[in-house]
Amino acid sequence: MNCIEIFKQAEKEIAESGKLSLTARRKIWQTMGEIEPRKRDSLKPRSLTEPLKKRAYLALACAQKVVPIYSSVDPNNKSPQNLIDKSLAYLDGKIKVKELRAERKQSTIDDFMISVEKYGAAASAAVAAWDAMVVALEDEQYLEPWDSDLTDDDIDSYERDAAKEACVAYTYTDEDDDKCAIREKHFWVWYLEEAAKIAGLENFKL
Repeated sequence: MNCIEIFKQAEKEIAESGKLSLTARRKIWQTMGEIEPRKRDSLKPRSLTEPLKKRAYLALACAQKVVPIYSSVDPNNKSPQNLIDKSLAYLDGKIKVKELRAERKQSTIDDFMISVEKYGAAASAAVAAWDAMVVALEDEQYLEPWDSDLTDDDIDSYERDAAKEACVAYTYTDEDDDKCAIREKHFWVWYLEEAAKIAGLENFKL
C-alpha cells in the first residue's frame, strides 16, 4: 500500500467512524520513514533522523494544538509549553540532547497524571506534551517491533501516544455526547491534514 492509499484509507475511517485508530496512525507514521533499530530496554536517545523528526513534529503539533486547553484550567503551570518549546529547540538543533533529557523527570509526568485526576480530560493536553517530548528523544513507541501489533484495545490511559492524548483533551471539554463526537472527528480531520503536510503530500485536504 502506497502513501496516498494509506491516507485515503485513514480518511475513509474518519468519515465512517469519526475516529482514527492506532493501527491507522501507525501506518501514517510509517509513511514518514523507518524507525532506527535499537535494543528493547534501551533508553538511549535515537539519532535525529528525518523520519523521527517528522513524527516528532507531528506529535508536538498535537500537543501545541491543545496546550491552551490545559492553560485554561491551570494557567500558572507552564511545564507543558516548556516541554514543547524545548523539544522543538532540540529538533531544530538549538539545544543539545542532554538539555532535553534533563526535562524528562518522573516528577513531571507524575504531576501531569495528578492533574488528570484533578482537572479531567483537559489535563490530557499536558500528558500529550510529555508524550511528544518522548517522541523527539525516542521516536514513536508503537513503531517498535515488539509493540507493532498493539491496537487501541491493548492500550490503557497511561500508555496513549501524543495524538490520542491530544484528542482526549480536545474532545471531552463538553459533556454533550453529540458535541464530543463532532469535536473528535474535527480533531482527526485536522490531524490527518497535518500529517499529510509533514509527510510531504501536497494539497491533501479532506
